[in-house]
Amino acid sequence: MKNLLFLSVVLFLFSCSSDKSIVSIPPFQSIEIDYSDYQSYQAQIKNRSLSGVDVAVLGKVDDQQYRGFGIGSRSTQSVMVEKDAKLVLTNKTGKTVSLSVTPTAMEFPETPEG
Repeated sequence: MKNLLFLSVVLFLFSCSSDKSIVSIPPFQSIEIDYSDYQSYQAQIKNRSLSGVDVAVLGKVDDQQYRGFGIGSRSTQSVMVEKDAKLVLTNKTGKTVSLSVTPTAMEFPETPEG
């Protein structure tokens, strides 16, 4: 649990200096990513490793899963993360995995008040 907290803090500090984050997830660990500067965002996740990674979008308050899938080795996927959610990446293998995560802010059209 300490590793998860430490990785989350390091990732948060790193994300403040750049929109693209390179993260390494130790064996059998998870990291939580929350780009709090964005209302909602599209996260492009590029798996740079030879092992798969599980991806989940969970509610910040109740950890309810909004969506989830796996990313195979050396592949790229995108996922939408809502304002009230966080991105959780899980390494279920015995080897460290490396990923790049690039968030893109999502813009929503204004709705007329009626």
